[in-house]
Amino acid sequence: MGQERAVNTSLATYVILAVGVAVISVILSFFAVRYFVVKREWNPAAAALLAIVIFSALAAGGHLILVVISTVVAEQMRTKR
Repeated sequence: MGQERAVNTSLATYVILAVGVAVISVILSFFAVRYFVVKREWNPAAAALLAIVIFSALAAGGHLILVVISTVVAEQMRTKR
């Protein structure tokens, strides 16, 4: 019973944080493209490509951190009596 609750809570923690990372990544990507196109007068396609590559790498790193956080949450709930 405790393990099932821990897994469900861990999954919920991961999903909520992952959605947050995705939303933040999209917002930052939009503003980065806008900055490079408007202020730096870059080619829009190059600015979008740069934003996609950088924020995809950051999101992947963020998701790895979220997996660790979710694992810690699950372990803490599983062992807590």
